[in-house]
Amino acid sequence: MKSRPFSRIVRDDRGVTAPVVAVLGAVLLGASGVALDTGLYFSQNSNLQSVTEAAALSAAAAPNIADAETRARNFFVRNGYPASAVTSVTLGRYCADKDMASTARFVTNFAACPGNGLRTAVRVHATAQSKSYLTSALGGGSLIPQLASTATAARIDEAGLEINTGILALNPGLVNSLLSLLVGHNIALSNAQYQLLLASNIDAGLMFDALAVRVGETGSYANLVGRTVSVADLVSACATAAAADNAPLSIVLMALAAQMGSGAQVPLPGLFDLGVWEKMPVGNSNEKPGLRAGINTYQLITYALQSGGRAANLSGLSIGVTGVAAVRVAGLVNSVPSRARFAFGPQGETSVSTAAVRLLLKVQILDPGALLGGLGLPVTGSPAVDLPLLIQVAEGTADITGIRCGQEAATDTQVSVAAQSGLLDVFLGNMPADVLSAVRPNVVTASEIQPVDLVNLLGLVRVQLRVTAGHVAQSPPTTLTFVQPGGGGGAGFIGRPPYGGTAATLGNKVALADTLRTLQIQPTICLNIILVFTCVTTGALVNNVASLVAAPITALGVDPLVNSLLAALGLQLGYANVWVTGARCGVPVLV
Repeated sequence: MKSRPFSRIVRDDRGVTAPVVAVLGAVLLGASGVALDTGLYFSQNSNLQSVTEAAALSAAAAPNIADAETRARNFFVRNGYPASAVTSVTLGRYCADKDMASTARFVTNFAACPGNGLRTAVRVHATAQSKSYLTSALGGGSLIPQLASTATAARIDEAGLEINTGILALNPGLVNSLLSLLVGHNIALSNAQYQLLLASNIDAGLMFDALAVRVGETGSYANLVGRTVSVADLVSACATAAAADNAPLSIVLMALAAQMGSGAQVPLPGLFDLGVWEKMPVGNSNEKPGLRAGINTYQLITYALQSGGRAANLSGLSIGVTGVAAVRVAGLVNSVPSRARFAFGPQGETSVSTAAVRLLLKVQILDPGALLGGLGLPVTGSPAVDLPLLIQVAEGTADITGIRCGQEAATDTQVSVAAQSGLLDVFLGNMPADVLSAVRPNVVTASEIQPVDLVNLLGLVRVQLRVTAGHVAQSPPTTLTFVQPGGGGGAGFIGRPPYGGTAATLGNKVALADTLRTLQIQPTICLNIILVFTCVTTGALVNNVASLVAAPITALGVDPLVNSLLAALGLQLGYANVWVTGARCGVPVLV
């Protein structure tokens, strides 16, 4: 065999890549293993995240959120993971606040949004060991980290709440006059049109979003309901919200908005409580389950026109009681309610109330002499007198104390409400000078009512009258249960837009008539004897005066003026109707 020279061997490069391939092959094999196992890691982690999110939703859906951990672990087991994969389940609360970063809205100490202190959200954290193949064979398994995932889900059960008179019918002529005085424009709706307003239950969320568009509000719902807006814009927003479900109602509302003009401004602060959603941006109401309850359009209009604790000048309203008296409205004032008129939210933090109201009437007795003839006093030719009659109603209140959602929310949801009607006072006599002051800090008391002259004959003979009937017809605190339509055992039915449901009534619907039958009459006869008045009040006079004076006042009690006027203002007369205008069993959502 002929040998090759060494120089040729040195220059021979055949097979020179073999060592390189041998060295790089191991590197390529390792890289491929890392790539394959990394892809497997992301696939496994994605699966773990999906299971964690589903477990969080399952945990948040628990009727008792304290069972959340058990439900979360069971869900992992059913999906092929050990229960130990769930490393923690944290209960907390979801803060629906646009000013908070989305990652910060889950809180456990409730300082950011204490609300009712109930836990409404759950956070699940899970870990698992990622499977690896080539990297493990090559001794590089530690290159692949442990699987880990976190998911947070929330569920908030909410309902809409309203407290009002539950009006069945109105005197359209009186209401037209009333609204005309309140807005400064001529209002002319028919009885059929008012019936549409009374029966309405428009979608609150759609109404708020329509109002935001009209007034140019782009911030939160809290910003919107903190505004002062024209009543025409408010009514037009109601028309927009009603258009999809109730076209005839929408047409009536548009006609009413046109009649009202743009001059009358109404302050919205204090009128609404939007619960957990008040800090969320306006728009897309279909995504805001807290706003899906309803609002009665007639109550909204009348309450808005009385908002801000303003005194209403209603002196243009009067009516005659045939053969007895003429009655004139001297004025009306209501307080700023301590709570909203319309509220939407969870149990324990959703409350409404009516305003405390003072309505002053002037009852003109056409012939006081004829009344005194019944007392055996032959007084003739006495002029007509105005007797001030004050009707005072304290706040009625209602609070959502429980929302129970069963397996079929449309049929078995129940809402519990603690409610109480307001006290009713009726006074006849000379009133305090500030009786119609909007800033008066206290209600009127019987001790402030002074006798009024029924007859004053040349200063020689006076017959004075003082009537007080206070603190009657208040209902005790009562828990009312509302059920879905068709259900049984409830005090009322839950509404849903555009259907209003049915109300539960507290107090006595005929409280004024009952009150007038138990009037505390204090008649006095005063005689001027040598320029000194001597006044006596005798038991013998009480029954006679009561029977005579009660006639015109009782006529007021059944006369459309009092009943229709208070109804037209959305006021309760010693009673309250409580409505649950909608309920939403929270669908668990990832947050």
